[in-house]
Amino acid sequence: MKKLLFCAILILNVVIYSQTFTDIGLDMVYTKSYAWGDYDNDCDLDILSGSYIYRNDSGTFINVPSGIPNSTTGSARWGDYDNDGDLDILLENKLYRNDNGIFSFYKYFDFYSQCGYPIHDTICKTDFVDVNSDGFLDIFLTGQYNFYPDPDDPFNILRDYITYIYYNDGGNGFKESQPKEFSSEMYENFTWSDFDNDGVPDLLITGEKSGGPTVGGDYFDNATVLYRNNLNNNFSLITDTFPDIEGGSADWGDFDNDGFSDIVISGNTSAGTVLQIHRNNKDSTFTDIYAGLPGFDYSSVEWGDYDNDGYLDIVVKGISEGLYKSIVIHNQNGLSFEISDYLASSSAYECSWGDYDNDGDLDLIAGSIIYRNENDSTKVQKNKSANNPPLPPSGLISVVNGASVIFTWDKSTDTETPQNGLSYNIYVSSSSAICDIASPMSDIDNGYRRIVKVGNAGQSPSKTLRSLPNGTYYWSVQAIDHGYAGSEFGTEQTVIVTGIEDNIPLTTELYQNYPNPFNPATEIKFSLADDSKVNLSVYNTKGQLVRTLIDGKTEKGYHTVNFLAEGLNSGVYFCRLDVGGSVKNMKMLLVK
Repeated sequence: MKKLLFCAILILNVVIYSQTFTDIGLDMVYTKSYAWGDYDNDCDLDILSGSYIYRNDSGTFINVPSGIPNSTTGSARWGDYDNDGDLDILLENKLYRNDNGIFSFYKYFDFYSQCGYPIHDTICKTDFVDVNSDGFLDIFLTGQYNFYPDPDDPFNILRDYITYIYYNDGGNGFKESQPKEFSSEMYENFTWSDFDNDGVPDLLITGEKSGGPTVGGDYFDNATVLYRNNLNNNFSLITDTFPDIEGGSADWGDFDNDGFSDIVISGNTSAGTVLQIHRNNKDSTFTDIYAGLPGFDYSSVEWGDYDNDGYLDIVVKGISEGLYKSIVIHNQNGLSFEISDYLASSSAYECSWGDYDNDGDLDLIAGSIIYRNENDSTKVQKNKSANNPPLPPSGLISVVNGASVIFTWDKSTDTETPQNGLSYNIYVSSSSAICDIASPMSDIDNGYRRIVKVGNAGQSPSKTLRSLPNGTYYWSVQAIDHGYAGSEFGTEQTVIVTGIEDNIPLTTELYQNYPNPFNPATEIKFSLADDSKVNLSVYNTKGQLVRTLIDGKTEKGYHTVNFLAEGLNSGVYFCRLDVGGSVKNMKMLLVK
């Protein structure tokens, strides 16, 4: 009876949901990693599949020689590490530089160099991320190496686990560092996002956690751990209620368009497989919305607005109910989620959105199969038009604080993606329009986004770059929507950095918010006489915490934080500034 009911439901799904995606028939090499990126700067997305490159020639893919030794098992990622305007390749622990479409080996990240023993083999996963917010892409690596402690005994193999951050020294090399919070462990998967909108990316680690080394003493544990990035190679653990998973993945995306990144997570737990969505509560906690979605193991999951309704949908690929499956899940106005498409599936691992044919809707890779989005979903009961890029941001302002610059702008608007769902992407250069200080990985002439990601400034309409040498800098910013389309850049601005800290307050103060009374947003300004550990929070009249705005190391100077009181009732609230145990309070009035 249960089998008959399942078949009836499956048939009903096929009847209700049209097939929005069509297999284009490209026979790609089976690999574990796939990534979209415009490596040849011709304004269409190419594919990196392990060490293989499929060049996109106006919608037709050609397998072109990359000059990179064959690899199909490790992570492969695009990123402009040297800020020269073209996408380089990070393949496992090897970095290849792109010079006008020709790739050459640049650096081997020898993460087992301190071992002192012969190496048997290695496993690692890597990605580009600007950890310290200096405009240059750093490299995060987590891995395992197996070694022979006794060269005369080839059967005695031990293993060690390691996690490194390689900080990019302005395109001149990389400095190796081991954060103490997770230096002696290896993690199955990870993803970065500025979940608290403090201007620096934070780290979510998922999957099997491994540690050692001892003979027979290694441990393997499931984990889902969120770390806040406090800068200066310091991370703090955020305690929460995520399921501890293995064989899965996670992705950040603002599914409810409230201006804060939420999480979708899939994998296997001690209680079975899961596919969960956790809403960001804006106070360093997350809540499972109980979306009622089928669980997946050995899975890959990613957000993207495939139907151009302004809400992020989901593609997930993996094993569900004992079968390889790929499904697309429709986000119904941020309120609920339903399966909209069942796709053919291979055993290849990753899935990823990208508009390869530039027709204004997201296509996708699911395993080794490329699907074209036909944009005819009856799930939303209307034919969606092509996605329109956002308008360019305006109101560009920069404030110099010694060797740091705070760049701000007004929020942009978009036809499809709501204003709070937009992210922003900044470039900074030492000469007009060359992007050598902070690369947007976009075409600065027309705004075309060369990778399929949110902007490098996240969802906050501000970005701070630190440790800038003295000189004149040119900068601008674009908006990125949920279809990962980029607006044109705003009018280019200039800023002069002298290194002189002539705007540093002598005292630490918390100023009255403005406007006050307010509805629903107000600005809170405070000053710091020295670099300090800061907690800036909002409480109600009962003394209950309602929002944490800042919790981490903050540079000296003047700071302004936007407080959005969505979901709060009218009344009196108190803002509390705690700087190293010294506390200042300020009363605010919310009137709705």
